[in-house]
Amino acid sequence: MSGLAYYHKNLFGIKGRSGSPYVSGVAVMGTQEQAAGGGMYAIQAGFSEYKSYKDCIYDRALMITTLSYYAACDQYKNLNDGKYTKEQANQYCKAFASSWATSQVYYEHNVKIMEQYNLYQFDNLTYEQFLKLKEGGSGFPANVVYNGKITEKMKQVVAIAGGNRSAFPCTANYCAAWVSGVYQAAGLGSISGNAIDMWNNYKYTGSTDQGNIPPGAVVCSSGWGMMVRFMVMLEFIWGMGWWRTIKDILL
Repeated sequence: MSGLAYYHKNLFGIKGRSGSPYVSGVAVMGTQEQAAGGGMYAIQAGFSEYKSYKDCIYDRALMITTLSYYAACDQYKNLNDGKYTKEQANQYCKAFASSWATSQVYYEHNVKIMEQYNLYQFDNLTYEQFLKLKEGGSGFPANVVYNGKITEKMKQVVAIAGGNRSAFPCTANYCAAWVSGVYQAAGLGSISGNAIDMWNNYKYTGSTDQGNIPPGAVVCSSGWGMMVRFMVMLEFIWGMGWWRTIKDILL
């Protein structure tokens, strides 16, 4: 949800690259770099702009597979043989870190995120398994039954939303950022992208039962268009019994 990722579709902090078929422009932004001695200094740098997150991911893959200074990663690449280990993934990240960022804790930071969200679970997932999961097979909880319990985190999410204390301001056209900011303020990480991205990323997860909605849940539908962005706030409040009409929310 950084400005670079949200407005310019650059998910990885990729500096401006000429000659890439995926880069659509350059955005000059302030950034922090770390010196060899550990001190931080600020610079203005040109970062690659992309038309889509897909282009950004393809460009990063192109860099990793073609630039010579990422050769140290080769021995830790996933061979897609179903045997890739957590240790290999960590070593890949470690080899990658020295060429990717000046931050001296970049490797540790990434491993923490991989641990927190269990990203290792995707390392040995085949494309066929992915398609099966999208169709509602085991793996994605397409019809999880809410047990009716209200946790402290649920209450916290609702309180933050109801009090408009998101990590991002509630401004026109950036309501998806506000929604993600609610989760960030509650210490639950972020939901990336705009409302359409949210629908595409999460439409095969959670529950499709409208009578099975936990407090603090995001509610969306591909058919609601712009309304999907506001239904989240409606559900935050409804989940705790603070019912308001859609008109009240929009106004």
